[in-house]
Amino acid sequence: MTKRGMTAILLAAACALSGCGAAGRNMENIMQSMENESREAAAESREAAAMVSSANKAESGTASSTGKAESGTASSAGKAESGTASNANKAAANESGAASEAEAADGTNTGQEGRRDVTKQPESEVGTVEEQEAGQLPTLTEEELTVLSGKTVCLDPGHFAGRNALDPDDGTTYCEGDVTLEIGLALRDILEEYGVNVIMTRETGSITLGGYTDAELDGGHISLRGASSAGCDLFVSLHTNANLEQANGYPTCGQPKEINKPIVIVNVPGSQSVEALTAGSEIGENLVSLYQKIELGAEEAFESAEVGDELREWSDAYNDSLEEPGAIVMRTEGGSDYYGVLSGSAGVGVPGMIVEHGFHTVKEFRELINDGDLIDELAEADAEGILAGLLAEE
Repeated sequence: MTKRGMTAILLAAACALSGCGAAGRNMENIMQSMENESREAAAESREAAAMVSSANKAESGTASSTGKAESGTASSAGKAESGTASNANKAAANESGAASEAEAADGTNTGQEGRRDVTKQPESEVGTVEEQEAGQLPTLTEEELTVLSGKTVCLDPGHFAGRNALDPDDGTTYCEGDVTLEIGLALRDILEEYGVNVIMTRETGSITLGGYTDAELDGGHISLRGASSAGCDLFVSLHTNANLEQANGYPTCGQPKEINKPIVIVNVPGSQSVEALTAGSEIGENLVSLYQKIELGAEEAFESAEVGDELREWSDAYNDSLEEPGAIVMRTEGGSDYYGVLSGSAGVGVPGMIVEHGFHTVKEFRELINDGDLIDELAEADAEGILAGLLAEE
């Protein structure tokens, strides 16, 4: 093991053992600095891109005619070429079997028990994805479903099992690396119901890319996550947010609800992409609507963005503010993306974003997650936004 790999593992262990404080923004900044300083990571990102690009593009090119049956193969091939340890077969994970595959291939869905009827009848009064009430999954035309069957999204459930584990004094334990996987799997299932081809960077607690696993991967080679999106239309990395220790004069994991807001960080290609900005804007607006409904902060309207807009630059002060609204932002360093996952997807030419759904340093947020009341709603908010983005016209 390299010295950098060992350092990453020790840092992750320190985070897990030291409780809430170390799970704040300080530790993430340290880990990200390691990635930014690693020339080796950049080289491996390019190598991984070359490995996965041909496989992903080949599978994506046939997906519009073969539907979800072919997308399962694309996902397996793309992940195998990029060194992922996830060998789950998406076709096997879909309990509706061959009937579901046929429905996705011709752009329809029968609405059988346990699945949504996503097809809009010609005389239906239900609106298109842009006209839906926030948080309500859309019913689409067969033409729109045909468009979606030719789209591929790479989902990256952030971190890995046990990462950013909290055990505050109030008893509301939480682990970001576990929650992001729950959101990712639920989101994958929704998107696949609409015929979207989905590639996952991980489908289990652990992640391996390019021969690097978990803390070693995220400590110095995290750009490999983003590079796994080669050939995709969109890269979405799923996270929940944290703040600096003792932010706003409150305990690190005892922040008031006013801090809670969605933040969508786009990469350089994403800042120039109609699909990415539409998806990010819709996701943010949906999450704000959800939080306002359940009285979980986010009192201000989300700052959406269009191509050509000057985007807000991320900062610790903005992130931790009790007054600023959620927004589409960028975080750059020397004109390049700061976060390794975003520079990885940018390196293979894919518009990408990090979705910081909400603050796990707010007790009420952790309680709702632990009660099981929030995971599906977060996934649905993401799905509605991604569908809107994939259907947006350039």
